[in-house]
Amino acid sequence: MRRMTFIARTLAIAACVLSGVVRGEADGIDPNANAAAGTAGHDAEAAGLAAGTAEIVPYGSSQRFRSLGRGNDPRGWYLGVEATYLAPLYGQGDTSFTLVDEIAPASLSVGSDFDSAEQLTGAPRVVLGYTGQRGIGIQLRYWELNNAAGSTGFPDSIVGDQLQTLGGDDSFEAYALDLELTKEFCRYGWDWLGAFGVRHAMYDRSRTSRAFGAVNGDVFTLSSSQGEAFHGTGLTFGLSGLRPVRSCRGVSFYTTNRVSPVFGSSKSRAFASSSFSGPGGTAGSVNGATGYNDDTLVILETGAGLQWSRDVRGFNGRMFARLGVEYQYWTGSGGEAFAESFSGTGGSSTGFARAWAGDHDFHLIGLAVMSGFSW
Repeated sequence: MRRMTFIARTLAIAACVLSGVVRGEADGIDPNANAAAGTAGHDAEAAGLAAGTAEIVPYGSSQRFRSLGRGNDPRGWYLGVEATYLAPLYGQGDTSFTLVDEIAPASLSVGSDFDSAEQLTGAPRVVLGYTGQRGIGIQLRYWELNNAAGSTGFPDSIVGDQLQTLGGDDSFEAYALDLELTKEFCRYGWDWLGAFGVRHAMYDRSRTSRAFGAVNGDVFTLSSSQGEAFHGTGLTFGLSGLRPVRSCRGVSFYTTNRVSPVFGSSKSRAFASSSFSGPGGTAGSVNGATGYNDDTLVILETGAGLQWSRDVRGFNGRMFARLGVEYQYWTGSGGEAFAESFSGTGGSSTGFARAWAGDHDFHLIGLAVMSGFSW
């Protein structure tokens, strides 16, 4: 029985090598080179099969299902769980606090001063898919990133006229959900997975800042808040590929590329407050502005690295792990919002707080670590 199995698998390999030669001639590739490569591969596979340990690697079949020992049958499920470690890079918006001495006259001004959410942050991605006949399948993907940073200080003792920042908070959230049709195919020594489908995506960024100061005996508390957000649904197009590293068994180069135009609504918001207390009394003001726009958000993604995989024969499947770099660029036109508040004692002092929002572009860059299983 083992001899019959060996003969059947050897014939399958020979058929795949022959089909690769024919395809190479059609594509203008040297058939002798393909035949030589196929013969070498056949010898290696035959030696491995005799020992009962080799994986079937026929020419021209998909990297995912050829490594399962299924010959040219691509049908099967795959699941991947990925940890991306990305740093969101974006503009902080404009914030300013000003105290005006109307007697001197003179003024003091500061901006925001606090830790931003631009650190490497773990962002999970889950991929579940099924491939049927002719390499056609369906795939579901979900990715999410949440991060927040901030610092809150206490005012130092104020001597004379002074203005100092008290820190603030910064938060960032984004996610994307994709449902796609997929097609596996081989070109130029790479095993490709093309994808086309629907994407729902959103992001929300918000920042707050605070300041404290005194002029002419009037004590001021100033604050601002601003942010940008988007949510919508659109299209997504993806192309990812694998190419085996011939000198290292089970290791492949991988690349992922994706573009997604998402249609939805963007929002910019800005709020500012100023309050004081002093010999002349106590007063304050709060003002805000919000802008909404129909918008098209374009998301560009690319990544590259190495993938390692091996058979798990007890489950008739294959486990894999990836390590690489990833970059994303989210860009939209959005809108702007501006707010200003002031308070004070006429003829003595006035405190201003200003906030502006409207930057809807940001970058995500970092590492991608993935493990998964196909069966």
